Amino acid sequence: MIKVFEYGTLVKNVGERVEVNNESRELMCTELKELRKRFFRGFFILAAMLGVIGFGIYQVLVNPEGWLASTVSIIFLGDVTYVFYVLVLAGIGILISCVRVLVRVHTIIVGTAAEIAIFDNAVEHKVYAIAVSKLYQSIGDATSPEGIHYVSFDMQNGRRESFAVHAMQYNSILENERGLLTYKQNKNRFFFIAFQPSP
Repeated sequence: MIKVFEYGTLVKNVGERVEVNNESRELMCTELKELRKRFFRGFFILAAMLGVIGFGIYQVLVNPEGWLASTVSIIFLGDVTYVFYVLVLAGIGILISCVRVLVRVHTIIVGTAAEIAIFDNAVEHKVYAIAVSKLYQSIGDATSPEGIHYVSFDMQNGRRESFAVHAMQYNSILENERGLLTYKQNKNRFFFIAFQPSP
């Protein structure tokens, strides 16, 4: 299954919201460039496959007694017409699979680029807050355990928000700990930047 970023690692399923924070952004940009390269590489491979299959179909239809039809018949020990239809169906199946993969990769690219843009355009805030609760949400299974770490803060302005954080940040922040919270906000999206406990 193709997966996409969650805090700098390829672990989030396609179709789910991509999470980004201050530490994972650079890695996401790097991986996004690699994904774009893979997408265009796959696109050209698909175009080449279409060309080869189209050429084969053309040769068999135009010249059923030609070298290609004879070679196919000898290799598969069968009537060239029957083998031709089998190969066409197999080719269509392969092409459909390739197109589906390219569409999924494109979905990842678009979604990741959009999340990076939202994060970059978010406004940074600093406010004194209290870490009131912590939550670990599992999103994997027994064979590939994965999860998201959340920390909820009561802010000085009376607002409570939950932020997705790295495991290291999750472990370093204590419940009921007071300090300076730095975060970014873009409309109703909040991104954790840092939490500095008060001395």
